[in-house]
Amino acid sequence: MKLIKTFAILLVGIFMIAACQKEYSVETGSVGGLAVGTLKDSLGDCQPMTLRGLYFADSTLTDSNYVTVQVNITVPGSYKIFTDVQNGYSFKDSGYFATAGLITVKLKASGRAMLPITSDFTVSFGTSYCLFSVPVLPKSSSSPAVYTLSGTPTNCTNAVVQGAYTAGTALNSGNRVTIEVNVTTAGTYVITTPQTNGMTFLANGAFAST
Repeated sequence: MKLIKTFAILLVGIFMIAACQKEYSVETGSVGGLAVGTLKDSLGDCQPMTLRGLYFADSTLTDSNYVTVQVNITVPGSYKIFTDVQNGYSFKDSGYFATAGLITVKLKASGRAMLPITSDFTVSFGTSYCLFSVPVLPKSSSSPAVYTLSGTPTNCTNAVVQGAYTAGTALNSGNRVTIEVNVTTAGTYVITTPQTNGMTFLANGAFAST
């Protein structure tokens, strides 16, 4: 009887130690624990998110369809960042943050867009969440567009430069140039510049009409 009682006490002790170790792992973000962080900055605003790839109705999504989000990690650990499902598809990624700080994460799209509409997605991490929109184009516009830049090759018509440009400072979504194009056949497009002084500009998408 005494042996059984001693064995029971020993089992209780082992379970208590295991429970404490598990709790410590989650709270501190040690190996096997959960990462702690937020999708928002110190002002409570969502960090920049960038949508990549073209989305067409009733078309299979590929590796080029994803969105990048920035997360501010305070405690390293395992993570899962995901969105809700809209119009037949969603975005997600999981893994492990080895360090703290501001980290960019690539959320890969999965599923199949059903309708040519714009959907609003909610991306979640921990207790924080942010919103972004994805326009889905008609399947008929998936062929390349025919277009020309307005103006002469060295003087684009009504080109407007936006954003602040400071030496040694990384560019963000506010650094952009708007230009005019003359579209003769609707469809997809890619417009890019060569790299100059460490910078390039790029746009891709689809013209829905001429």
